[in-house]
Amino acid sequence: MRQTTLFVVLSVALVAACGDEGSPSLDPGPIGPAEVIDLDSDTTVTKEGLLDEVHVIFDRFEVPHIYARQERDVFFMQGYLHALHRWPQLDLGRRTAAGTLSELAGGADAGVINDDIRMRVLGIPAAGRGEWELLKADGSPAAARKRQALEGYAEGINRFLAEWRAGEQTLAAGTELLLDPDRAVDWEPVDSVILGRYVAFLLQYDGRLEVEMTDVWQRFQDTFRADSEDPALAARAGIWQDLAGHLP
Repeated sequence: MRQTTLFVVLSVALVAACGDEGSPSLDPGPIGPAEVIDLDSDTTVTKEGLLDEVHVIFDRFEVPHIYARQERDVFFMQGYLHALHRWPQLDLGRRTAAGTLSELAGGADAGVINDDIRMRVLGIPAAGRGEWELLKADGSPAAARKRQALEGYAEGINRFLAEWRAGEQTLAAGTELLLDPDRAVDWEPVDSVILGRYVAFLLQYDGRLEVEMTDVWQRFQDTFRADSEDPALAARAGIWQDLAGHLP
């Protein structure tokens, strides 16, 4: 699937650009009485948009664990942290799923428009929007809880985007080639639903996808070698395991 391969390659290109000096800051920024989120620490976070204080603990794998009095705040903080550390992947994933990737990367590859058309013909964006409309119309407590989670997650992402636009947060060096804060579109709850539909679609493996992903894997091995003359490439030897592994 060309769509899948393109998404992986674009995501990897942005991740590979994230050197130590260019990594996004872990500082949430001075929004109200906020503190720096430090690794291996238990930090109380109070940000605009939270209903109550939230504790964020980063373990030795740098994985955040979120504790809050309000369930909605957990999803808000999850969205904020996702965007803080992975906004390029979030936006690329959202655009790929919605069939709007050519708006961002069409200049780099004119063929992207065909992938967008394919996503729309498959009906993934429409299916996601329909699922969200059904969820909004459902008056059950379970549906209300799902809506709260999706809305809180979206608000957390948008809190980061507001800070990015204001210059209080930065992305890794090199990502500005594709991503501009002034053109960033706020995250909507339905975006998460559409992206979920796309992930489910990707899990439907076929022979051609296996061949393409094997080719991508081999390119990783050939490019990011420990004996590479380029120190930046050598430093990322084994990066495939970080991107495709299932453990921290």
